[in-house]
Amino acid sequence: MPLDSSFTSEQRDSIKIKSFIFHVIEVKKNHNSKSVSVVEIDKVALAPAQEKFFTDHFKHTAEGTQFLFTTYGGNLKDKGLDLIQNPSKFIQISKDAAHEFTGHHKTQMSDGVFVFSLVEYDFAPGQPEHALFLLKFNKQSSFPYSYETDLKTGEMVATVDASHTSLVQDKKAISKSAIIDLTNEFTWDVLAIDTKDGPGVTDYFRDFMEVTPKDKGEILTDKANNTVRKWARAAERNQSFSGGENYNTVCGRSFEYLNSNSTFKTDDFIKYVVKDASPAKERALRNTLEEKLKKEGVYGQSFSIVPEAIRTGGKAVKYVTDEGVEISYTGDQSKSRIEIDVQEHQTVMTITTKKLKTDVK
Repeated sequence: MPLDSSFTSEQRDSIKIKSFIFHVIEVKKNHNSKSVSVVEIDKVALAPAQEKFFTDHFKHTAEGTQFLFTTYGGNLKDKGLDLIQNPSKFIQISKDAAHEFTGHHKTQMSDGVFVFSLVEYDFAPGQPEHALFLLKFNKQSSFPYSYETDLKTGEMVATVDASHTSLVQDKKAISKSAIIDLTNEFTWDVLAIDTKDGPGVTDYFRDFMEVTPKDKGEILTDKANNTVRKWARAAERNQSFSGGENYNTVCGRSFEYLNSNSTFKTDDFIKYVVKDASPAKERALRNTLEEKLKKEGVYGQSFSIVPEAIRTGGKAVKYVTDEGVEISYTGDQSKSRIEIDVQEHQTVMTITTKKLKTDVK
């Protein structure tokens, strides 16, 4: 059954670049108009540190927004599948893709390079799979390249200056990136990141890939919060929490994160939600929540958070005493100024507030 979640950490760590090329995009301004041309490159030399930079950015892109091909989409996947069977077509297919990319966006296009690569990773032990990895680099000093024609072969050869270490440190030059799935193992077709639009992508980049978002932010926001509540309920039954942590504290932080951030990032979410006095228990709890988020198709995604999409029953948490007193709040328990001290024969709850309202209906 296809997986809803994005790449696992093991899959991301196994990534290897099989074929790599980039083509140079040059923009010329003529009075009130611009003309865009593509300098076709036949060969690129990459140093090991530069190759690591691109594999690292693949891992970053793997946390991007999930997309599906439109009814008429899938052209990029077809190109990738063709490459697996016919590796000799790599350069020509990459050139065609570069021209298609620039053809979708001319008015605001900036100088830079269009990276086209075929990568391999271990979907499971002994099961190698492939994906296309695309990037648009804006021209900056952090990516110093040059190109010239080889007089012997007639090839246009590009070289990235390996003496510059800033490439490894500066990701700001990357404006767009996408991973095109070449398997049928996932429910999504594309993972993409566009630095200008946060978790979304610009219209022309979406049109170039012929994709539409798989899930809306509203759906994923509520799903993330609801997943935590289901996971926390099971952890409470199994007495997995310690150090004052419980179902309410965890669920409160889940709502707090989703209500105070604009963009969802899985690892940040898990770290914010799961706390425990025991480092070992904290690691174990984070691992189990990660697995739960994977099963629900939330893990590894970046999306625009829509707090209003969280269902009413998923916002507040409640304590009820033996005497029938109810204490309800939303968000991080510590910010609600609630302290709980569990003693030998009783529980002492302290609520500090500036003003206590009465006659509340």
